Amino acid sequence: MSIDLIGKRLSVNSNIGIFITMNPGYSGRSNLPDNLKQLFRSLAMTQPDRQLIAQVNLDFSSEYLQNIGSCVAFKYPRIDPS
Repeated sequence: MSIDLIGKRLSVNSNIGIFITMNPGYSGRSNLPDNLKQLFRSLAMTQPDRQLIAQVNLDFSSEYLQNIGSCVAFKYPRIDPS
């Protein structure tokens, strides 16, 4: 992929990303100018919901263990000693 930058044609590696961190709420910092802002996609970060993540992990692990248990029971059937 290539782009035109200030009259020059440049090749761009599509596996590379540029991230700009802005904290305009702090004193002495300003917002990104509009002409630069439109070149980047904005995104907001939030804290992860750790309870939901743990619940999903436990749900998947319990389903996995149930499937493994049924496979083991099928492969090694119980033999009565009588």
